[in-house]
Amino acid sequence: MLEVTGISKNFKNNQVLKEINFKILDGESIAILGSNGAGKTTLIKIMLGLLLPTKGEVSFNNINIKEIRSKYLNLIGVVLEGNRNIYWYLTPWENLNYFGGLLGIKKNDIKKRGKELLELFDLSDVSNEKIDTFSRGMKQKVAIIIALLNKPKILFLDEPTLGLDIITRNKLIDCLLKIKKEGTTIILTTHQLEIVDQIVDRTFFLKEGELFLEKNQNNSLIFNEILIDIDLKKRGLITLIDGDYIQNLIIFLLENGEKINSIVKRNKRLEDIFLEIYRE
Repeated sequence: MLEVTGISKNFKNNQVLKEINFKILDGESIAILGSNGAGKTTLIKIMLGLLLPTKGEVSFNNINIKEIRSKYLNLIGVVLEGNRNIYWYLTPWENLNYFGGLLGIKKNDIKKRGKELLELFDLSDVSNEKIDTFSRGMKQKVAIIIALLNKPKILFLDEPTLGLDIITRNKLIDCLLKIKKEGTTIILTTHQLEIVDQIVDRTFFLKEGELFLEKNQNNSLIFNEILIDIDLKKRGLITLIDGDYIQNLIIFLLENGEKINSIVKRNKRLEDIFLEIYRE
């Protein structure tokens, strides 16, 4: 559904992204992880059409998003880190009516959907108060509500849990799981890896502007350790991280008279994978 092809981005002499390629299927949820400065937000902004790539293109249903900009923007919801997609001098309801009107949503639908979202994020009691009096977490809630207002086909979330308390973060996770079940495509960047584990189907790792590795929910063997307990002259365990060689190794060991006591697959935590990738 959404395809990134050969995306590179230079800022003067600094190449931030280098030949990025991947596809996102309809209804799939992905995470783009990386250390600060890896190029995550730049990539997201290019996928939104807010930045032009130096090279490459982003296409939606095989059409360059530049050619269907208005249609594409009406299909997406966005929360960007450090950016205000709401007006602080308006109330939550005024924001809902304003942005809903821009999206062409009927007033009755804005009222119904807005009521649901305000209740979900515990903002009903302050829905008519000016947002500039809100805490950071409350402002983030309103930003997320606006992003969800049009029931987007694609939802972009760049560090969506900044400023949220644990209860609100869990409500956001529940909401994302619900809209994912309804078929919304979710594209997420975050440093809170427990959210990735709960929501995401595939995880992409960006390192120094390049797509470094990919992990899926099936726990591809590159992200696991295979422990083979053998006698092998009393030397103990063999540890593998690549499943392609396991069958051949087992055959080799058996043919050479070795006794295999056990074979265990041990999943690595996402945090461990992240640290291994970005460790100097």
